[in-house]
Amino acid sequence: MIKGIDFVSLQVADMARAQAFYQEKLGLPPVATAGEGWAEFDLGPGPALTLLDPTAFGQAFEEERGSGSFGLAVHDIETVSAEMEAEDRLHMDMFETDGCHGAPMSDSEGNGLMLHRRKAEPGRNRVIDFVCLPVADTARARAFYKEMFGIEPTPESGEIWTEYVFADDSALALFNGSKVGIAFSPSTGNAPGLATPELEALMAKFKAKGLTRADTPIETPVCFMGLVSDSEGNALVLHRHK
Repeated sequence: MIKGIDFVSLQVADMARAQAFYQEKLGLPPVATAGEGWAEFDLGPGPALTLLDPTAFGQAFEEERGSGSFGLAVHDIETVSAEMEAEDRLHMDMFETDGCHGAPMSDSEGNGLMLHRRKAEPGRNRVIDFVCLPVADTARARAFYKEMFGIEPTPESGEIWTEYVFADDSALALFNGSKVGIAFSPSTGNAPGLATPELEALMAKFKAKGLTRADTPIETPVCFMGLVSDSEGNALVLHRHK
């Protein structure tokens, strides 16, 4: 039912400031498409990065949006993380695992993201490596994603980190931070867009569980969007391009 991740969305309070931050500070290309209250960066393979001004859609900008995040592939992570540290944007020093280097940080609007470099793909650059959602109960969340979307985690997945890799090479991760001393907080403001040709059927499944955030899909000039939540309270967008 899910083909991949179409986009990662971030709330912004100042669109011009946010665009300048991602283009000038993180070196992203100019905005590819834009409309009233939104702007989208085309990063090549994988999800696009979308900036949304909620006030343009009659909503308030939320200071607290939960702990969801995404990993932005950066080849020269040492240089970029040093620049972000100089601006007091890093949440912790750059770390190393068996599979990657990472540096959690905040953008100009207070959104969390991670500078990321996989050791298996050291030359990959300016691509969203993964979208991460917090979970309070790993078993419950895995059962939910299997039931609703029919997807299975990678063999390397464990109690802390569960990863789903789609055919388009995008990846969705579930992170149980309580296992490493991080308090759970659902991601309610910045929702990933999950690509599906079966939007209406999925909306009906979510509605039957009382997990829709809008009763019917929202139509825009370019797409349809179903606003739903997962078993952990994380906001999701079921998405289909026209």
